[in-house]
Amino acid sequence: MNFQEFLTNASTPNFWQQYRSYCFVGTSYPLLWFSKLFNSLKENNILPSPYQRLFLETTERKIIDATLTQSILGNYSFYWCGALPSERETKQGTDLASMLVSYTGPHTVAFFITKPPKNSSVHTLIITIPQELTPEQIMHFGQKYLLPEDRAKKNFLKNLMQKNVHLDVETCSLLLSHIEFIPNSELAIAADFLESLTGATPSLSHLTEQFFAKNAAQFFHLWSKVHHAYPDIFWIFFWAEQIWRAHHVINALAEKNFVQAKKIGYRLPYAFMNRDWKKSSTKELAKAYEFLYLLDYALKTGSTFCGLDLFYIKYFTGAFA
Repeated sequence: MNFQEFLTNASTPNFWQQYRSYCFVGTSYPLLWFSKLFNSLKENNILPSPYQRLFLETTERKIIDATLTQSILGNYSFYWCGALPSERETKQGTDLASMLVSYTGPHTVAFFITKPPKNSSVHTLIITIPQELTPEQIMHFGQKYLLPEDRAKKNFLKNLMQKNVHLDVETCSLLLSHIEFIPNSELAIAADFLESLTGATPSLSHLTEQFFAKNAAQFFHLWSKVHHAYPDIFWIFFWAEQIWRAHHVINALAEKNFVQAKKIGYRLPYAFMNRDWKKSSTKELAKAYEFLYLLDYALKTGSTFCGLDLFYIKYFTGAFA
């Protein structure tokens, strides 16, 4: 099922009664959107049974199996499992994904994965989340879930979409959340800020995602748009924190300590936690961190040398590896 069809049908109770397993597939996990979606479904009593959150990354497999295969006194639940944890690339994780994709009850489950399943049962619906939403889809998205029946805000959104912006689902959710809570009288004042959320000014998360993915072309394209927004001292501390977290996440994932990895990596891009952590080594990141330390010292002692440029060149050419 494509995303447009999902938005059209998801607000009806019958939609959630047709399947036992709802598998969302996308390139990145839209956490805010899922939060807004299920809050809306709960508030409007759309789900077929009481909502419960099942944390796969912190729950033992035997408890997961017992929870999903048993019911108490005929009471059933709707379990939102979130994104499958990083261990899904192991045999244990693959088995967990296969179990959810082929789940037949007695409860209802919903979860997110980044790769379409090879096999699924007739009890499973696969919903594809696109990388980008068109302006038309954003308008439909906003009117369907995140905006109240407010003509002024809908007109504001419509005018914003005339600039032909394309947003991912998570950024769209963030934009609509801001519009929803800004008073109508303040919309004009907040216009520049809201427009920045549409991609006119790239977000730091997108920049960091391309950094750890080692996608130099896309990184420098974003960097050219955002570097002037903050002084060099900010960027040094920003990258130092990101690299420090990434270093410890790689260690934790290498030891299969997924709970610890999630705690440390909560400010890192989802793509890094999901797959890009394999593109870096702790040795490489330690050297990059050391270079930032020296760069911080040089800046504070009066150096005006283009240290950040050298840092990026060394990183993307593999000089730290």
